[in-house]
Amino acid sequence: MSESVQWTLLMPVFITCVLALIQSAIWLNARSAAVEAAFTAAEVAAEAGGSWDTKVNAATRAADRVLTHAGLNNPSTRVTTAGGLVTVKVSATTKSFISWLATDVTATASRPLENP
Repeated sequence: MSESVQWTLLMPVFITCVLALIQSAIWLNARSAAVEAAFTAAEVAAEAGGSWDTKVNAATRAADRVLTHAGLNNPSTRVTTAGGLVTVKVSATTKSFISWLATDVTATASRPLENP
């Protein structure tokens, strides 16, 4: 087999591997940003003082700020409380160089409510 035929057969495999590696790095960065956004929002919502609605709005803004700064699309934040714990669930969509490779990332964090 000639060298040019070998390159013709191997190049698509090599390019696919490189693109898969890049997409994995994009997803890992998005996952890390989602975890940080959930943790930040949980800290904000667990702080003492203020009304629950104010805390939820502040937590949502904090999570959205982290997610959009990381370049994620369609950020969504849900803040709940039960049994003295604040739980925050965030989700967003990763960017991708191929549109059908964009995936959703989700993270959850919990913190105890601080006493007023």
